[in-house]
Amino acid sequence: MINNPERVIDFLRNNRLLSFSTISSETNSPQISLVYYVLGDSNDLFVSASSESDKIKNILKNNRVAMLVGQEVDPIVLQIEGTAEIVTDVALKMKLLLSISNAANQNVNSYNMPHNFIKVQRDPLACSRKPDVAC
Repeated sequence: MINNPERVIDFLRNNRLLSFSTISSETNSPQISLVYYVLGDSNDLFVSASSESDKIKNILKNNRVAMLVGQEVDPIVLQIEGTAEIVTDVALKMKLLLSISNAANQNVNSYNMPHNFIKVQRDPLACSRKPDVAC
């Protein structure tokens, strides 16, 4: 298991999609979605979400989340756990939206509006070089 924060940040910067898990606000069951994410200026992790999504509703009830980013070539799996909060700063939301749309080579207008972002406060990070071992 590798516990190298710089390597984790580099890995996150070189990817755009992650599996994002919350706990359902209605059934208390896990829910998982494939979402775009972006690292902010201070390496804060922001997840993209429609304002009407279940992710937003779930986080308002239980802000514990888990995420998984992986790659097939030179297998690396990164599991992240943490707490989430809804981003309310309009200028920050627009900056994040532009960052995601540029990375995905898409026009900002192609995203569902109103759009929101979830900031994740990460628990300590670690990653593994084995594809079958989460960290």
